[in-house]
Amino acid sequence: MSTFAASRLHDSDHDRNPEPVWQELRDHHPVFYDEIANVFMVTRHADVRRAFTEAETFSSRVYRKTMGRVFGPTLLELDGADHVRRRTIVSPLLMGVRLEAYQELIDEVAQEVLDDAFADGGPVDVVATIAHRLPVSVIASMLGLPREDHGQFFIWYEAMMAGVWVDDEARRRGRQAADELKAYIAPMVEQRRITPGDDLISRLVHAEEEGERLDPGELGAYVALLLTAGGETTDKSISNLAWLLLTHPEEAAKALADEAHLDRAFSETMRILPPLIYVGRETLTDVTWHGVEIPAGRGVRLAIGSANRDERVYSEPDRFWPDRPDLHQGLERRIAPTTEGRASHLAFGAGPHFCLGYQLARYETKKTVELLLQRLGPGPITVESPGPIVDGPTRSVRELVVG
Repeated sequence: MSTFAASRLHDSDHDRNPEPVWQELRDHHPVFYDEIANVFMVTRHADVRRAFTEAETFSSRVYRKTMGRVFGPTLLELDGADHVRRRTIVSPLLMGVRLEAYQELIDEVAQEVLDDAFADGGPVDVVATIAHRLPVSVIASMLGLPREDHGQFFIWYEAMMAGVWVDDEARRRGRQAADELKAYIAPMVEQRRITPGDDLISRLVHAEEEGERLDPGELGAYVALLLTAGGETTDKSISNLAWLLLTHPEEAAKALADEAHLDRAFSETMRILPPLIYVGRETLTDVTWHGVEIPAGRGVRLAIGSANRDERVYSEPDRFWPDRPDLHQGLERRIAPTTEGRASHLAFGAGPHFCLGYQLARYETKKTVELLLQRLGPGPITVESPGPIVDGPTRSVRELVVG
C-alpha cells in the first residue's frame, strides 16, 4: 500500500492540477483521513454516490458550521422528515412549467448582461463581466426586485459568499449582509401576502404543502441561500462551459449549430469541471469503509471532482467529450442512475439533497453560453485564460478574455 501525505491536498500543485492527486487516492486510498482538515476524503464515484443517497448515515447538518453561521437554519442542514416537508414546499417553484414561466425573463437578463459586456467593442473577460454578474441579476429579477437595487443585491451576495468560507471577520460581515437582505425582503414578503404577483417572492410566500408554509425567517434564509448557492455555482458553470467550448473550437461550432450538442456539452462540463468539487457530510453512525474506521460525528468530504473522473466509470475521463457514450445526458435525475453502461455525473449531488435549482442552473448556463457563441460568431476567436483552478470547494476559471 502506497503512502500519501495530506499536505498534497493543500498545496499549489493540487490547486492547479488536482487530477493526479485524485487518481492516486482513488487507486490506493479511496477513503483517506486528511489530518490537516480533520476530514475523511471519499474519492470514487460509487462511494460518493452512496454517501449522497444514504442520508440516514451521512448527514448534511455539517452545513450548520458554514452556511448556517451566515444565514441561520436552511434546507441544506436539515435531514429526514423536516427536510422533506420544507423541500416539498419550495422545490416545485424552480422546476418544469413553473420554471418555464421565467425563461423569457432569463433570456432578457442574459441579453442585457452580454450587451453591457460587449458595449465598448474591446476584449471581454467573460468571467468578470458576464458569468460573475449574470446569476445574481437573474435571481434578483425573478424575485421581482427593483432594477435600481440589483447593485446592492450583488454587494450582499459577495459579502455572504466570503463569509461562508473565509475568516471570522468575513463571517461577521457575511452575517450582517444576510441580516440586511432579510430586512430588505421582509416588507416585500408582507406586501405579497396581501397582493401577490408573478414574481418568485409571491410564489414562495403562498407556496404550501399539506397546509404548511415557510415562516418569514425561513423565507428570508431561503432567498439568501438561493442567491448564494445558486449564484455561485451557476457563475462557475457558465465560466467552465464557456472555457471548455472556446478552447475546443470544433465543439463550439457544433454547439452553435445544434442545441442538442450544447445540451450534451453542458452535461459533460458538469462531469469534467463541476463547479463544486468538494461537499461536506457528517457521519451519524460509526462507518467502516474500505478498511477505514470513521466514528460517528466526524466530517466527510465527498470529492465530486474526483468521482466524475473515475476511470472505473468513464473511459478517457480527462477528455472533454460531449458525445461520450458512457455518460447519462440530458436533464439530471435525483437518483443519479448508473445503468446500461452509462453513469450520471454527480455535480448536482444525488438523493434527498439533490440540487433544488438544477433545472434553473442548466437553462441559465446554456442560454448564456449560447448567446455568447452567437455574439462571437463562427470565425477565429482569440482566447486568453490561465485555465481552471481549485479555490476551496470550487473549481473554475478566474479569467477568460475573448476578443
